[in-house]
Amino acid sequence: MIDIHSHILPSVDDGPKTIEESRRILKMMKEQGIKKVIQTTHINDSNKDVDRKKILGLIDELKDEMEIIEGYEVNLSHITKDYDKYTINGGGYILVEFSPLTPFSIILKMCENLKNKGFSPVIAHIERFTRKIDDLKSLKDNNILLQVNAETFLNDRFYKKIVLKDLIDFIGSDFHPDRKLLMKDAKDELNRYDCLLADKIFNINPKIILKKEEE
Repeated sequence: MIDIHSHILPSVDDGPKTIEESRRILKMMKEQGIKKVIQTTHINDSNKDVDRKKILGLIDELKDEMEIIEGYEVNLSHITKDYDKYTINGGGYILVEFSPLTPFSIILKMCENLKNKGFSPVIAHIERFTRKIDDLKSLKDNNILLQVNAETFLNDRFYKKIVLKDLIDFIGSDFHPDRKLLMKDAKDELNRYDCLLADKIFNINPKIILKKEEE
């Protein structure tokens, strides 16, 4: 299983404070069956100047615990340039979010703008931005990828149905130290309904966004 959305590096955003805490989190992830994790440091109005050398250094320091892939969670309401610095694994995909109460029409417009610049947006925790099936279908029709949090899949009946309709590409933990890690629970639950869909969401789709264009 690959987790595409997590905040596990120390002292770079609202994730853990110490390297020891990061090690404990990664051990817990490994126990849940997570083989790889994309760390997705927040990039927003208050966290614009993230030190990439620091990020890569922390990833290297923790590499013996688990394979960690560089990524970022970019707030498109705040960040309007230099998108190439924030891709997943140096490829063409970017995990994006938006400020609360952003109208759906603006979300779609910002994603289209990102696509026009040659990037592929993956919307993080889409459940925070819409609960309308027509919105979700519109995003899918525009080849915009969608991620739902594991906790949402487990506890939100509407989004469970949306996942089972194959309108969601990824289930991620969006892990922070004050949240439960529910990836195993979510995968086990989805396996009860559709094991092929579970493999697609937790393994196949994540592998696709980890590939680089030259590969």
